[in-house]
Amino acid sequence: MVVFTTSPGKAGDAMRLGAHEVVISRNADEMKKHAGSFDFILDTVAADHDINQYLNLLRLEGNLTLVGAPPKPLALSSFALIFGNRSVSGSNIGGIPQTQEMLDFCGQHGITADVEVIPIQKVNEAWRRLLKADVKYPSRSTWRLSGPSERKQPGMSARPSTVLVVGATGSIGRHVVDEALREGYAVRALVRDPAGARRLPAEAQRVVGDLTRPETLAAAVDGVDAIVFTHGSDGQGKAGAERIDYGGVRNVLTALAGRKARIALMTAIGATDRDGAYNRATEAHDWKRRGERLVRACGLPYTIVRPGWFDRNDHDQLRLVALQGDTRHSGTPRDGVVARRQIAEVLMRSLSSVAADHKTFELVAERGPATADFDALFAPLAADAPRALDGARDTSNMPPDREPERVREDLRALTGRS
Repeated sequence: MVVFTTSPGKAGDAMRLGAHEVVISRNADEMKKHAGSFDFILDTVAADHDINQYLNLLRLEGNLTLVGAPPKPLALSSFALIFGNRSVSGSNIGGIPQTQEMLDFCGQHGITADVEVIPIQKVNEAWRRLLKADVKYPSRSTWRLSGPSERKQPGMSARPSTVLVVGATGSIGRHVVDEALREGYAVRALVRDPAGARRLPAEAQRVVGDLTRPETLAAAVDGVDAIVFTHGSDGQGKAGAERIDYGGVRNVLTALAGRKARIALMTAIGATDRDGAYNRATEAHDWKRRGERLVRACGLPYTIVRPGWFDRNDHDQLRLVALQGDTRHSGTPRDGVVARRQIAEVLMRSLSSVAADHKTFELVAERGPATADFDALFAPLAADAPRALDGARDTSNMPPDREPERVREDLRALTGRS
């Protein structure tokens, strides 16, 4: 599938959504490369444009179908049709049964769209923005058709409704907030400093709390039924790794006080590598792994994702691959790479997937189109063993009975409450 756009800035999103190639239609050289190469072109443009440049891209007996509605009649070259026996047709929208059939098909095949969600109170503002072309994607109000993606499907658990994002202002957390809003969740963003949360969407509720102070977290977890952890100590050394990477997980789980929530925890590829130079200097892997153990011990449904190096992937490296055993320990991008946005997508999709429950895996991307079927990504993975502290196929190189007493006490506290 090839996408034509006048905006180079949309190329990345087009590839992520499944395009094999993106052509900038204002670039004559790029257009010439595709002359006579398409059997079918779907024209969705609702503004004045040169339809003939697209007709020339059709093969013999190719068809261009219009679904956009430009305000003025399009100038059509008869020679572009005659030479090549090409055709132009149009299609209107369907009624309610056809629309529901389309939604069902999309739900079955994991087909989604990127949208900007607005409250109905801002519909006039949205209209003004549309008139000024001040939107990346068409807006929609919160009044919407209920498609199968919002109903319980085979392989799906009861979908949570309110998600707390821990680390919401970080490089992954911001993507998680955006993805959660796109998927229709009520989003609560845990922030330590409200001033640092100005870049978050207005639809996300800010709640102030400090991961290192459990007494500040009660309001953050009150009423949520899902929690996504994307926080990290980011170079704060051994003390920071314990206080934030591990302590943040412990303190949020403690604040839940036995209430139910679905958990998605992001740690890192190489989390079981204890002997590498990075872990010897920071103990970050050890403390992230201890945080994983707290999640496994707490008795709640969970998914633990260990992503590769952020945004080191090439533009065509979007096919997600889930690994187990944590065997890649070079400490470099050779261990695997993956886009930040795709990490956020996996974390959010795991919340409502039975296939992802009680599973731990490393996440990398290989060359190929963006993954759309996330249950197919999760389903082949081995689940963590019941009552196990480590992930399925992980190396057993951190004996629980040799752990610091404070860590063992935290595990006992969580296990006793589950």
